[in-house]
Amino acid sequence: MIYTIYLHQSSGETQHVYQSESFEEISKLWEQEKALDDDYTSMDEELTLRQRTDEDSEDEMIDCYPILNSQREDVEDEMDYIVYSEDGEHFTELEKFNSLEEAKVFFNEQVVEAKKDVENYFGMLPTDWNDENTPFIALETLDGDGVPYSEIEVWVPTHPHDVKENN
Repeated sequence: MIYTIYLHQSSGETQHVYQSESFEEISKLWEQEKALDDDYTSMDEELTLRQRTDEDSEDEMIDCYPILNSQREDVEDEMDYIVYSEDGEHFTELEKFNSLEEAKVFFNEQVVEAKKDVENYFGMLPTDWNDENTPFIALETLDGDGVPYSEIEVWVPTHPHDVKENN
């Protein structure tokens, strides 16, 4: 019998952590790995303990231990949401948040501020706007590496040219 511990990451990658022919040894290593879950990356992961009777057989799962980012002790230090502005050439991080509610309040405050004077807020003239350089403010979730990856809300100011066409 061959026992193996694998670490499965949400990115789809799988790492071989330990292998042993001794159930007693692999059981000790299994408990150690579960205790060390904070040493892994900031994404959701899963440890699996598998056994195989011989080289020709398939692995059979004995145990599974999910490692959720939200369960980590240091998760309070990690930010889950970001509000930023962009004009096509410049990305400006405005603020990061743990709370979606706080992020939405801040996002809405920034939209109100930008609406007062779009040109001054983004630092670009409306005549410089085009399909590639249209300013906006966004609220997004952050991935485990702190990179924006999923839009929640986006505000794009109305181009003065669009207002004239609609009248």
